Order: sequence, then C-alpha cells, then structure tokens
Amino acid sequence: MKNFFLSILIANVLMLCALQKASAWDLPLNIDIFQIQFNHTTDSSSSDAITIRKNNGSTIITAPEYNNLTNPVTREKFAYVRNNDASVKAKFMASPFDCDSSLTIDALAESSSSFYDVGPVAVWFNGSGISIENPGNNPYNLVTFSKTQGSSLPNSVGKKTGGLKWRVTKIGPNTLGTPIELGTTSHDYYTLLSAPDSFYNYADNEAGIPWSDALDLACDWASGQSTKPGCISYLTSGLYNYQSLQYGQNSTKYDSGTSQLYFKALLDSIDILGDVSIDCVSYANLLCLLAYSIGMPYSEANGIGYIGIKDGVHTTFTTNTLLPAPYGSASQIYYWLYHQIVYFYDESQYDNFIADAAARAYNGGSPILSKGDVTYSNYLQLLTTDTGIIQYPSSRTKPTAR
Repeated sequence: MKNFFLSILIANVLMLCALQKASAWDLPLNIDIFQIQFNHTTDSSSSDAITIRKNNGSTIITAPEYNNLTNPVTREKFAYVRNNDASVKAKFMASPFDCDSSLTIDALAESSSSFYDVGPVAVWFNGSGISIENPGNNPYNLVTFSKTQGSSLPNSVGKKTGGLKWRVTKIGPNTLGTPIELGTTSHDYYTLLSAPDSFYNYADNEAGIPWSDALDLACDWASGQSTKPGCISYLTSGLYNYQSLQYGQNSTKYDSGTSQLYFKALLDSIDILGDVSIDCVSYANLLCLLAYSIGMPYSEANGIGYIGIKDGVHTTFTTNTLLPAPYGSASQIYYWLYHQIVYFYDESQYDNFIADAAARAYNGGSPILSKGDVTYSNYLQLLTTDTGIIQYPSSRTKPTAR
C-alpha cells in the first residue's frame, strides 16, 4: 500500500513538472491591462466605435480611450451605432512573463445590458513582457478581441456605463478549472440610432463626428428609443424642458443667419452661466443638431431639417397664446417677424410633421408640444389665426454647427 501511494505521488509530481515545462508561468499571474482601444479603425462605424469630439467640440477623442499608464487612469467616452458588431484592441503587460507559451484571455460584461463579452484570444508576450497576438508580430501591436456570439450592444439610444471583467481561461494548452481574474475596467459610452453622417461641423469642415457634449443631452433625452419618430419626440420634449435654456424672442447671439448655430459658444455659455436665452432659430437648429448627433438623417426630400414661417403680406403675424420654453414659463402672445421650426419626415408616417421645442401652443385649455407628431396644417391652426402664413424657406434646410 505504501508503494501504491508513493507511485501516485511520483506520478502527480511528474505531471506538475510537465505542466510547468509546457506553460512556465509563475503563479500568481501579474498581468496589467494598460490600454484599450474602442475606436481603433477610424474610417469604420460598423465594427468598432465611431470618432467623437469633447470639450464642446474642441478636441477629438483618440484611442486608446482607456489608458492605465496615465495618472489618473484615462477613461475617455466613446460611441457605438446601436446593435452593431464590435471589437476592441487591448494591450497587456506581464511581469514575470513567459515568451514560449500563451495566455488565453477573454472579458465578460459585468452586466449583459450594459456591455458585451469579448474573446477568448491566445495572447503571447514578447521579450519585454508586452502582449502580442502571435509570436513574431510587432511587439507593440494590440491584441484584437471580437464580440462573442450571443453577446450584443444595446439596441436603443442611450448612455451606458459598462465594465469588462478580464480573465485568463487557459495557460498554454491547459484549460483552467477556475479562470484567473485580471481585473475590471469601467467605461462610459453612447449608443446611437445610426451613423451620424448628417452632423456637420462648419468650423472644422468635418462631417459625421458628433460632440460628446451634445450626446450627453441627446442620448439622455432619447434614451431607450430605437425609431426616428420616438427619438424626435423625446428630443423635443427634453429640449423644451431643459432648464439651462429659455426662449427669448430677440435673443440672436448664437445664430449666424438661419442655417448656422454657434454651437460651441452656446455650450460654453451653458457651462458658464447655466441659464441662457435663445431664439426660435437656435432652438430649431439645436434640435436638428442633436438629432443628427445620434444618427437621424437629413435630405432635402425627407428626414429632419428646418423651415421658417412668416406672413406673406404683413411685416409680422400674431400668435395665439403660447407657453414658451422651458416648462414653467408664463403664457403670452407674440408678434413675430419670422419663426423657425423643425420639419420631420419619416417613411413610416408618410407625411411631414412639425417639431417646435421653443413653445407649446394651446389646444383648448391644454398646452400641446409639437414633437414630430403634428402635421404642418394642424400646427398652424394651433399657432395662429393668421391665414397668410407662408413657408420661408419653403424646403427643408440642414443647419450646421460652428
């Protein structure tokens, strides 16, 4: 019996020695996750994050959005088109390390509703302990992790905070009974309705790159929406009720004509003052830019843009009693030379609808907010008794930021 147990002991020792020879990693593992790129292919919006700006449009956010080499740790925001495929690139450092065998690494979302799972990938390390995808690759290549089957991005617009729990599941060819946890990285990101191709930054001659400051508002107000009518409805309501802005008939500081919004100056003023007065032109253009930011489209024939209205004969027209933005303001009658509103068309509705975040019009005793669900003719009936109203410009026009 003694010889039997001695034989088992020797066999186990030999097995451990063979395992150590095949995978000469010292335990416990000391692996740092020190860079993660989400927008790693800047000309693509289908398989990774899209390019966005921060600081009220001043600065493009560049990868790596997560960087553990800085103090404090860099955690930049990023944006995905909802329900797209996704991949990330990550860099690891090991000390001590083994150049002759790989570690299989994956990452699980802390919550399936807030992020997606990635991996697993066999990760090798070079002579400096830096991760590489395959032996012989450039030692500074990042390792690509693709979204796993069955895992997905959210299917609606929103702002999310998600965590990735990184772990080692295999050492060399040997699968671990219990994965080794490497740590959790936390990330703030946006999900958009579609690619934001209609957003145009005039100052930088740049299309399709929204601003995080706009996304903070738009993705909050349109959170949970997955259709264009739903998004325009919630964006209009959010903007009307936004306490940092109020309608002022003669406030023209943030407009350049009717087609450009001094978007950066407006965002800066909100940050500094916290209570800013803007006119109907700014309200309409801001609503369009927020919609473009989350991927709502513009075209002259359909989509979302602005139109203006005025009296075709007289200098001004008189409104019915209106309740100006934000909610809680006093009702009053206005005498307008011109009023700018948002013209919204969606193929599911087969009609043009009006959104006006500057004021509610009364229908009997109830104030009605036109939020992409009121036809142009019905909107005019709520707005004024003037029968000489014309559209000017008569076609849907796209505003730009500057």
